[in-house]
Amino acid sequence: MYKILVVEDDTTINQVICEFLKESNYSVTPVYDGAEALRQFEEETFDLVILDMMLPSVSGLDVLKEIRKTSQIPVMILTALDDEYTQLVSFNHLISDYVTKPFSPLILVKRIENILRRTAVYSEIVIGDLRVVLEDCTIFWQGEKLALTKKEYEILEVLAKRKGHLVTRDQLMNTIWGYSELDSRVLDNHIKNIRKKVPGNSFVNHYWYGLSIGWRSGVKIVKKNFLLTSSIIFVVVTVVLASLYFAMPIYYEQVKSREANHEFEQVTQQMKGKSIDEMKSLLTDYSHKNNRIWFNLTDAKDQVVYPTVEVSETQDSLQLTILPTMADGTAKHKSISKKLKTSDGKILTLQGEYSLQPVSDASHILLNLYPFVLVVSLSLGGLSAYLYSRTSSQRIKDISAATRQMTSLAPDVVCVAKGKDEIAELAQDINHLYANLLTSMEALKVENEKVAESEREKAEFLRMTSHELKTPITSMMGMIDGMIYGVGEFKDRDTYLHKCREILEEQSALVQSILAISKMEMGTEVTEEVFFIEAGSRRKSRRLQTDGRHEALSVPS
Repeated sequence: MYKILVVEDDTTINQVICEFLKESNYSVTPVYDGAEALRQFEEETFDLVILDMMLPSVSGLDVLKEIRKTSQIPVMILTALDDEYTQLVSFNHLISDYVTKPFSPLILVKRIENILRRTAVYSEIVIGDLRVVLEDCTIFWQGEKLALTKKEYEILEVLAKRKGHLVTRDQLMNTIWGYSELDSRVLDNHIKNIRKKVPGNSFVNHYWYGLSIGWRSGVKIVKKNFLLTSSIIFVVVTVVLASLYFAMPIYYEQVKSREANHEFEQVTQQMKGKSIDEMKSLLTDYSHKNNRIWFNLTDAKDQVVYPTVEVSETQDSLQLTILPTMADGTAKHKSISKKLKTSDGKILTLQGEYSLQPVSDASHILLNLYPFVLVVSLSLGGLSAYLYSRTSSQRIKDISAATRQMTSLAPDVVCVAKGKDEIAELAQDINHLYANLLTSMEALKVENEKVAESEREKAEFLRMTSHELKTPITSMMGMIDGMIYGVGEFKDRDTYLHKCREILEEQSALVQSILAISKMEMGTEVTEEVFFIEAGSRRKSRRLQTDGRHEALSVPS
């Protein structure tokens, strides 16, 4: 038989709940205030707690927090408060259901059955090789029982029950420690120990990744700059050596041809208007000094005038044409010729020949040197790029660290702006933005305090009104359901019909009081507008509004 703790300060509602649960074969323990509920919870073992929020001595929310410090027992909130804040706070403490008054006792019993059915299903949770036995608070990994501390077990139990859902840090710390202001490193250490005891379990890793708050990105700036610089060096070296390999022969030929033409032109200028003997003497002197160009001089009959070789003393000469001798047959030969007039008017032809040595050997050398040059260039350039990237990105790291500290909204956090480049401007912009943010937040804080005070007064009035209206109505509905279905003491219809009439009369008087107060407040607001228009007296209008609120809050419950 399931044992249920019913915490409700209204005796009639408490009685209705208990009678209907008894009819459904549940064992119930009724209590009427928060302190008594905590004492009963410590002394006995229950399967479910039905908890009201507005309790004497200790509030329902404080009772829930105390229960969650030591237990994950299912808790159903049963209250007249239907505001969003109360519901969010309750669900953050992992309640099983939230029911607002008025309610149907029959539906309430069905909700309780569903909660207990879900709890029975989760008496043992299996996730891969991990098995969590909730009854005796033990966890097995690959069939072996794990030696866990109490906090480690509670963390794993919460994660196991929330399998498939994200569990935030605040939820874990609220559930296990009862508050979220705990240093997150404490939770980190527990998770680290769990990972060591449950190695390779994707379940733990998955949820820890969900809990982690990281500043992760794809590739960091240092690595990105290093890779980019290395790629540029590789492309540049490759393009330069390839250009040299293909362009060097062409460039070499053009340079050598230009030098030969220039030299030939100098020689022809010196020979213009000279006699044949003077021309031969000039060519002989040139051949002794330089043999880059081989000259020969012929007359109009194509007879070689230079060079000549004297073979006898009879003035006869042997005509001999000398051609340049090349080292190998792969050299290219080019010739230049020009007509010259001697001092006595004869026309001679000066012809010069030169050779272009092949540069294929140099191209092959470049090809062989390419890997070595590439490795050296990448090594030196990569090292320089890495050091530069580390140095240049340090300021960005400093700015990043400062912005992380700014998440704490500490007033003395500043991004250091060194230099006058874009990074320094970014740091200054962040500082200005952060300063404006702090100023705006301070102004909003002051404004929020004013609004919150006003809203608290309104909320308190609405809470009191809601409680005063919903609680008796819930009591009356419970008694009527009990009389209809003949549950327990409610079979005595005469007695409980009189009680229902008394409740209706009390509620009628309360409603009349509330309507009177509402009309009074409306009149106060009109009076305020008149004062604003005619006299502009803010203080008087505020005093009128405050007096109206005090009267609203002084309605007897």
